[in-house]
Amino acid sequence: MARPNFQQDATLAFVVENTGTPVRTVDVAEALNLSQDAARNALTRLHQLRRVHIAAWHRNRRAGGRPAPMYAAGPGTDAERPAPLPRYVPTGNGERPRAVVHLPSTRATWIPHGIAA
Repeated sequence: MARPNFQQDATLAFVVENTGTPVRTVDVAEALNLSQDAARNALTRLHQLRRVHIAAWHRNRRAGGRPAPMYAAGPGTDAERPAPLPRYVPTGNGERPRAVVHLPSTRATWIPHGIAA
């Protein structure tokens, strides 16, 4: 008999409770008092089991602008992962590495229509 996984159960309950608003790994970690790794592992496992799906993506500033998934409850089609940021950014005086040019922070501009941010 399989052991129950309370972290996955609590994570799924939190995602279901926030239906209509996709949740990030950070949101789950703060709400359930888990580490971000534990929250990410629980969300990844629930995604593999088709209990949640990726509803949108947001740019993770701590990870250098890489897109991070935002999850919603239930099986569904996953949102397409956005293209990576360019390595070099035109500045008017030539191109500079992206790390030097501070891009403005935008909050989940590529969320599909019909999902509140």
